[in-house]
Amino acid sequence: KNRSRMSRLDVDASNACIPPNSPLDALFPPLPSTVRGEPCIFDGKSGRTNGQRPVVMYSCGKVIVVRELSSEMDETLVVATKNKTPLSGGTVLASQTNPRIKALVYRGHTARVTSAKFSPSGCYIASGDVRGRLRVWAYDNDEHLCRLELDHAMTGAIRDISWDMDSKRLCLVGDGAMGASGDACVQCKVIQYDTGVTCGTLGSHNRG
Repeated sequence: KNRSRMSRLDVDASNACIPPNSPLDALFPPLPSTVRGEPCIFDGKSGRTNGQRPVVMYSCGKVIVVRELSSEMDETLVVATKNKTPLSGGTVLASQTNPRIKALVYRGHTARVTSAKFSPSGCYIASGDVRGRLRVWAYDNDEHLCRLELDHAMTGAIRDISWDMDSKRLCLVGDGAMGASGDACVQCKVIQYDTGVTCGTLGSHNRG
């Protein structure tokens, strides 16, 4: 490929390990990973700050991938091609799709990610892993700084995360301690997104 014609990709916190003398020409993010018997993680609501532009967020092992779909759908390359038919000697402009993948690969977790959700504002993403660790990190800046990290937000894996409409509170659902019958209980609680202070705990449900 002609490297001089390829656009360079910006460096942010997700690819800061790339040496400055080796700029990125292309990005190939990993595909979603699956675990048998467990749901796949997908989110596509980028929030008000991002203009609700089309994105898709998923997990692949310990990393979280956010792909900007608008850059892949909108970019087209117009090239001039010769019409080889003898009846027409003109030049035809043909539109060929030339998608450029734009994605963020977040590496803030040390265990398999089990849930990730955009805040309604679009400024933050809350993500949890199989060890019960919760991270709330910024999406609206290049540093993607972590606003909150709780090593043991849940006793077991965090199974689902939900934001309130003000982007101030988080509802966490995950695996709790073993019940009297020997079955694992489902734990659910609400916390502040920036301090981790518990706002309330919902009643446990035994798995059926």
